[in-house]
Amino acid sequence: MRQEQGETLPEIIATVRSIVASDAIAKDELENLLFEVGYLDIHATRYENIGYTIREHNYFDVETDFPKIIESDLRNGVGDVRYTISVAECKRFSIPESEVVALIIKVSP
Repeated sequence: MRQEQGETLPEIIATVRSIVASDAIAKDELENLLFEVGYLDIHATRYENIGYTIREHNYFDVETDFPKIIESDLRNGVGDVRYTISVAECKRFSIPESEVVALIIKVSP
């Protein structure tokens, strides 16, 4: 987060909205999620002075021991689960960008 620098939250949301504009389901889901976390367009001015910049990119191999919750592992009656993952703990699952690109190329039609 930086004062008066980087992309603001309203700008980021506008970008994502433009990406999903042609997909009614994705558009509705985005709006529902924004409402769920309390983001309302009438409050956009609250977020105009704080900008966000990407400082670091990380790619992770989300396999067996990666810290995660899998829906199929949840017992009946468990729902609406929220959790936080420590990025520092994930670092041991880091993979280079070149490996990610190779995987994308491999699965592309």
